[in-house]
Amino acid sequence: MSLARMLKSLDYTLIIVVSALVLFGLVAIGSATLEFTGDSFSRLQDTNVLVRFLYLDYTYILKQLTWFLIGIVFMGVIIYIPYEDLLKHTRLLYIFNLFILGAVLVTGHMAYGAQRWIDVGPFAFQPSEFSKVLMIITFTGFLVKRQGNLARVRDLFPCFIYVGIPVILVLKQPDLGTSLVFIAVMFSMLFFAGARSSILLGTLGAGMALVAGLFLAHMYLH
Repeated sequence: MSLARMLKSLDYTLIIVVSALVLFGLVAIGSATLEFTGDSFSRLQDTNVLVRFLYLDYTYILKQLTWFLIGIVFMGVIIYIPYEDLLKHTRLLYIFNLFILGAVLVTGHMAYGAQRWIDVGPFAFQPSEFSKVLMIITFTGFLVKRQGNLARVRDLFPCFIYVGIPVILVLKQPDLGTSLVFIAVMFSMLFFAGARSSILLGTLGAGMALVAGLFLAHMYLH
């Protein structure tokens, strides 16, 4: 795709909304984390307000901004590559997805009772966030090969297994929120791929009942 065609195809409304959300996030992070370094506060009490801003600690804001810029670069790369080419490599991307989710269980560091992060130099990388994008790309390729063959319950079992493997790895971290996102995305994609809504709702209801039963059994035993 040429650069001119890529720029023309962009959804600028979406870009503006996302940029506004990022700006709001930076302001929120700043209001919660900005502080003066060392003894600079006592030395700057009588100085101009603008001068005081120069001595604030912007560590967390700069980290957030850095990851935003990295995300912009990745967005440009993804947009530039035709999606047909991505679908040719879904098997490799799926294996890579499982690799990074498995790697965090082995090499990731523990924080607040969860093992979700891998240290990359001065930054911490959360594979499950990147995995959401990979899951959408790879599951799209998986569904393309099964287009028109999603009418029965047994047709959905391969889909559940395909998404279930990364979901289990995410649950091992543990990260229930991301796991639920994976499941919600899977059911949404199955619906738009042509699966019958009655089957999807029935399967979802049965799954929720099973989870509730297991939870109650766990509470009873403990």
